Amino acid sequence: MFPTHQDFIPRSTTILSVYPIRKTATMRHIGQTTYTMPPADKGLIRVAQPDWACKVFDFQKNLPPLVETPCNNGDGYSLLCIYDTFQSVTDPSTERPEDKPMMVEFVRQDLLRQWVSQSFGSNLGASGPGIIAIAGTTPTEEELARARAMQHEFFTALVMSARDLYTTGHAKEINNRHRMAGEYLGIQGEAWMQSIKPKTLKTCGSCGADIDHIAITCNSCSANLVKFYQEMIPYGITPESRGDHFVADILKRYAAANSVNTTVAPPAPEPPKSIKPPITGIAPPPKPEAVGARP
Repeated sequence: MFPTHQDFIPRSTTILSVYPIRKTATMRHIGQTTYTMPPADKGLIRVAQPDWACKVFDFQKNLPPLVETPCNNGDGYSLLCIYDTFQSVTDPSTERPEDKPMMVEFVRQDLLRQWVSQSFGSNLGASGPGIIAIAGTTPTEEELARARAMQHEFFTALVMSARDLYTTGHAKEINNRHRMAGEYLGIQGEAWMQSIKPKTLKTCGSCGADIDHIAITCNSCSANLVKFYQEMIPYGITPESRGDHFVADILKRYAAANSVNTTVAPPAPEPPKSIKPPITGIAPPPKPEAVGARP
């Protein structure tokens, strides 16, 4: 673990996102860390960082994992601060886990690989969603323009893919991420923009994919939706607001179970044990002899 004295200040870097979908990645850092990039909102500037950074580093104490600031010019974005960390690896000589230093540059590389290079739609020839590393703690106008240009190219590729799917008779493969790209680019009136999902499907709150209405785990992004909404409810994102009534019912049941009085009742008294007759010292009467027995 990191030392907690004030002399230790780890290096940090920042990742910028203008992508309107939440991105997550779990890595074996400080035990296990889930890095969360909040969805970009044109009306907000969101700054996030790992939970453990707010607890371990003295200079970050009492800082919430997510801070939101209104953005009046409509150019909102999201930022994720990341730090030098430790990764748990097994020492082959002792076969015991040990914490090895992990430089922030490698953490940033892994996150960008998962969120950009390997994201949905990255095989369409575009560079990926508008998520980039920036030089400082806040983006410059040039960095914002580069991220938005990258995202415009990515969303254009998604729209072209949706049009092709629709004209070739594969409209069922068009999902809400295609439609989100069309809305972002201001496309209106095209038939493929209308949702055709049946009532038995719902939208994954994490990635926007269409999944079974009773699903708990998304088969597209592998997110556990119960855990996802438990983490996002403090930020105003609820299953009801996303139309996931099945998960909403599960969370209500959890809340009801946790509100039940858990005081342990005293054990019921044991029934009295059977009392054996006292031993008087008198020998029992002899057994009667069998009929016809010889003396």
